[in-house]
Amino acid sequence: MLIKDGKAIYSPVSEEFKEGLKWENKLYAEGLLDKEVFTQDDTMRSAKFQNPDAPIVGFTYQWTPDAVFGKWSDQYVTIPPITGPDGKRYTIGNPIGMSLNRNELLITTSSKYPEVAARWADQFYTNEASIQNFWGAIGTVIKKNDDSTYTLMDPPAGTSADAWYWDQSLRDFGPKYVSPSFEQKIVLNPESGDGLKLQLDKLGSEYVTEPFPNVMYTSEEFEELPTLTTDIDGYVNTMRSQFISKGGIDEGWEDYVKQLNKMGLEKLIKIRTDAYSRYMSVK
Repeated sequence: MLIKDGKAIYSPVSEEFKEGLKWENKLYAEGLLDKEVFTQDDTMRSAKFQNPDAPIVGFTYQWTPDAVFGKWSDQYVTIPPITGPDGKRYTIGNPIGMSLNRNELLITTSSKYPEVAARWADQFYTNEASIQNFWGAIGTVIKKNDDSTYTLMDPPAGTSADAWYWDQSLRDFGPKYVSPSFEQKIVLNPESGDGLKLQLDKLGSEYVTEPFPNVMYTSEEFEELPTLTTDIDGYVNTMRSQFISKGGIDEGWEDYVKQLNKMGLEKLIKIRTDAYSRYMSVK
């Protein structure tokens, strides 16, 4: 789902998605996309990025070069989002950021002392605990300075800042909240890790699409979603790889959409658009 002109749409049946598939099929046929793009796993992909003999990957949509290419990182440079078949540039928007995720910490009904658990959980959301959840411990990854600021230390030799953060913290999955005032006290290195990402983000910030928000579903809707999304998402991914690698998009598009509707696409779209309408009514 994404938002276009203020309305929630299911992009895999849109004309823009169809034209994008045609463009990717053209790139695939010309040898500009990896022939194993739909069959390789993360280990195979990483091995290509860090091939020991020579850099063999020309372009990828990834994080910072040092986190992806290892010893070849100095041969890569980050560029703005590439121009698509319609002559425009796009990059995906994030509807929730890093501090607004739901359900990062749950207290179950089997807890004998929920009030104690709640007090314990609350400590995760303090500023100083939050930055350690996200990067690592003070004294190991973070330096607490005399002027009440916090500086990220340089990673050990032979590893990237990203890899170090993931090794030392809960990273994206930890409960956290950093207040805007406290955020000003965090000093990031603009040449590596998250500090570098903030700099690189400026290359694509003007091309960000409006994302589908992190809506809430009713219990009835939530019960139906897993079955619908498992079947529909699986079929979309299968057909996407087939259309890109083998073509036949114009000829097969009508049957593709019909099959999605048989799988309950209309019900899925209704559930999500209803949730979006509720979200917008109280926003």
